[in-house]
Amino acid sequence: MELRVKHFNELTVCELYEILRAREEIFVLEKGMTCRDIDGDDYNCLHIFFENGGKLAAYLRAQGLDDGRVKIGRVLTLTHGLGLGRALMSGAVSVIRERMEAKKVLVHAQCDAVPYYTKMGFIPISGEYVEEGVPHISMELTL
Repeated sequence: MELRVKHFNELTVCELYEILRAREEIFVLEKGMTCRDIDGDDYNCLHIFFENGGKLAAYLRAQGLDDGRVKIGRVLTLTHGLGLGRALMSGAVSVIRERMEAKKVLVHAQCDAVPYYTKMGFIPISGEYVEEGVPHISMELTL
């Protein structure tokens, strides 16, 4: 599998469809979140993902913020146990270093994912809060 990095206007119709389908599957159906997934931010993000045989296997989006940080969001893996989540995040951090002028990366981590982000070098910068009905903690990685 090769890491793919695309701006919104570079995504094929099939890639966009698979991304939106996966986000619905994970966040709406699996986690029961009622957030507005198609929020308009996708236009201004780098979309970073792994495909396997034309099917999305792991995905996230990286969005530059006005304060010079990059926010990673919509992180998901559809294939578990292969280390794709770690490979996706490592690849995304490398891409952010190379392509985006940022000194820090921000993530709103679901509380059950805090150990995963901690292993990747992120540190908590907030207390627990509820976002879209799910407990989260803001975490940051210094580049």
